[in-house]
Amino acid sequence: MNILITNDDGIDAPGLAAMESLASRYGTPYTFAPKTEQSGVGHRVTISQQLDVIQESEFRYSVDGTPADCVRIAIHAFALKFGMVLSGINAGGNLGVDVFMSGTTAAAREASYHGIPSFAVSQYHALGSKPDWEKSIELAKRGVDFAKEKVVQEKGFWNINLPSIPDASEKAVGVPVRICRVDRNPHAIGYERNDHGFTYVGNYQQRPRDPSSDVDLCFGGVLTISYIQ
Repeated sequence: MNILITNDDGIDAPGLAAMESLASRYGTPYTFAPKTEQSGVGHRVTISQQLDVIQESEFRYSVDGTPADCVRIAIHAFALKFGMVLSGINAGGNLGVDVFMSGTTAAAREASYHGIPSFAVSQYHALGSKPDWEKSIELAKRGVDFAKEKVVQEKGFWNINLPSIPDASEKAVGVPVRICRVDRNPHAIGYERNDHGFTYVGNYQQRPRDPSSDVDLCFGGVLTISYIQ
C-alpha cells in the first residue's frame, strides 16, 4: 500500500521525518511536503500560478505550495494511488478551532474529499517542554491504529493530538486514548498596537476549554482523537 505523507511545517521539519518513519510501518511512503513552512494557511489552494515540484530523493518531493496543494499534486498530477494519507507530525497542537486554520488538518481534509482514509497528527508541547520525536512516533501509531478500527458512515478525517509528556522516563504505551469532540471556543485573542497597525498576542496554553473536549483532555495528558467531516 502506498502512503502519502505531508505536513505544514515544511519538507525539512523533524516531525515530517518522524511521520515518514511511522508510515513505513504501514506501506510504501511517498512524501509531498511544502518547500517552506505553511502553518496557519488553512485549506488555501494555488490555482493562478505555477506550482514548482522538486524531487528531493526517491519517493520524496517538495512542493512550492500549501499542504492541500501537496495532496492535489500527488493524486492528480502524479496520478498516484494511496491507501492512506498521514499529515504531520505537526510541531504543536491542532486542537479545537485550530482545525479550521491548520494546514496540517487541511491536507487530511483534502485527501478525505477524494475518499482516502486520512489522519492529521499533531504533537502538543507544554510550556518549557521539548519534542521527543521517537516517543511521538509511538504515540502516533497508537492513535492511528485506534482510529483505523472505527467504522464511520460519512466522509471525513481523523484529527489526532498527542499530549505533552514531560517525564522522559514515562512510556508512550501508558498514555490514555479518548475519542472526543472538538472544542468550539475561540482562542484568547489579543492585539498590541504599534506605529503601523496591530500585532497578535496570545497564550496558547491559557485558551478557554470545555470539559471533556479535545483541548481539555490533551492539555491533561490524554491522546485525543476526533472525527471531523
